[in-house]
This record gives sequence, C-alpha cells and structure tokens, in this order.
Amino acid sequence: GIMGIITGVGASGISFGTVLSNACISVSNATTYPLLTFLCAAVLNMFVPSGGGHWAIQAPIMFAAGADLGVDPGLTGTAIAWGDAWTNLIQPFWAIPALAIAKLDAKDIMGFCLIDLVGRGDDSQSASVELGKVYEGRMRLSVASGIALGNDAVVIYKKDYTGWNDEVKDISFVESKDSTYRFGSIKAFCEVENKIPAYLTLRATPVDVRGKDISNDQVEVIVKSVIAASKDGVNPVTTKEEITIVPKNSNALKNFDGIRFTITMKAKNGSSSVAGVRLNAYKQTIKVLNLKVQKNGKIAVDLND
Repeated sequence: GIMGIITGVGASGISFGTVLSNACISVSNATTYPLLTFLCAAVLNMFVPSGGGHWAIQAPIMFAAGADLGVDPGLTGTAIAWGDAWTNLIQPFWAIPALAIAKLDAKDIMGFCLIDLVGRGDDSQSASVELGKVYEGRMRLSVASGIALGNDAVVIYKKDYTGWNDEVKDISFVESKDSTYRFGSIKAFCEVENKIPAYLTLRATPVDVRGKDISNDQVEVIVKSVIAASKDGVNPVTTKEEITIVPKNSNALKNFDGIRFTITMKAKNGSSSVAGVRLNAYKQTIKVLNLKVQKNGKIAVDLND
C-alpha cells in the first residue's frame, strides 16, 4: 500500500521517503521546518488515517531531516502529531463509533468539521513584518467539534442508587382498605430542569441486597412523565416528575436495597423532535429541584436489635 510505496527501495536504491526527506531539507531551515512538517503530516493523514501507520511512515523521515537541520526532536514530533490531528476533522475515522451510536452519516457532521478545520483568527490585532529579519512565533490551535442525535438514535444510561437496606429493613407496611394501594406507597415529587436536547424516559427498577432486580409482585416503582427536551441545548425546560414506590406486602422492604434507574435518551418524542441540536457535556445539565417525599398509608418500625 502507501507505506510500501514510501518506504520501498527502487532500482536506484533510494526510497521515495528518502526523496521526500531530501526535498524537505532543500527548501527548509531550522525555523520553517516545523511548519512544513505540520503541513506534510496534514496532507499525508488524508491518505493514511491510521495514527500508527502515519507515524511509521513519516516519523523516521522527518526526524532524520530535522536532525540534519538541528531541529529539536520534540518540536518535530509535535508538528507531526498536530498535522495528523488537524485533518482528522475531514478524515473522521475517529468519529465512526459515535456516528454509529447516534445513527448519523459522516456527511451529517462534515460541515461542522470543515468549519473547525478552517478555524478562526483574531482580526482585532495586527502586526508589521520586515523582510530580511528572523522572527520567532508560536502557533496555538483550538479545535471544537460536536455531535448531535438523529431521529432514530437511542442512548441508554443506567445508574444504581443502593445501600438503603440498613435504613429501611425494619420498616413494615400496615394493610389498609382505605388506601389507593393495599399497603400504601411512598411518593417523591420533584421538578426536573433539563438543558440536554433530548427527551428522557426514566424507568426505575427496585434492587435487593444482592444487586438483583425485585419483581413487581414484591415492590413496584412507577414513573409518571417523560422529561421534556431543551429545544436548543441552551435554555432549560422544566418537567414535573412523580415517582411512586408501591410495596405489595407488609415486609416488602426487608431485602430492598435501592433503585436502578435506566434513562433512555431520544431526539424524538411523538411528533416533536430536537434532532441535529449539538450535545455539550460541559454546558448541558440536568437538575432535580424542589424534591418532596410523601408517605401514604401506615407503617410500623421494629426498634428491637
């Protein structure tokens, strides 16, 4: 492949890599060499997207040329790495797993990637350059890219909240004919403030002291609402949520140790959709506000050790 073309030795006994190295030395000096290395790495990355393959092809050539010019090896290595990373934005093999999860095609993010590739400059500052003088400069690159959910994408997140058994194992429920539920219930009311551009469906499963699911004929957990999505990923949307724990017998909490939450995140809910709004792990949050707990029915507590 390309690696063989660049490193292979022809009839003249000189590899194409050696030709590149000599050409690089002939047009470079110790000042311009890092920039030229950066640009060469950016071009080569379009044909060799593998980081390891890229390094195997270019590093021996560029380090040798840099050594001949007296360039710090650390600077040469950084130039290769930055050049490789720069054109990764339009060679998005790095994004394939994320695209599969979000059910998007490369073309769906290419516009954003191209904008990030071109970057932006600070036009509020200016400088004068006099020919014939040697200048030293520093280059700072800032790259920001994002991903958004498609209409068919589904992201599932699971989290266990356990360790409750020591606090609740001595509580039993008293049967009552007047209660909505035979052995009463425990209800949690709250408001959920969501800045994420996704609709969140919450499923709660009771868990025993062994970490196993408790069947609904022992304890049932009922979640009322789908948490509404932020339309733009910036302005929060608040949803009133209600979670009800329903014991099915008087000693339902004896082995109860907590709740396993499964959150399903989608861009579409019925006819409403927020597909294409970019996700941001730093600015998009979920907050639970005004949490209140209510006990319905009667309970008994065993205070004996």
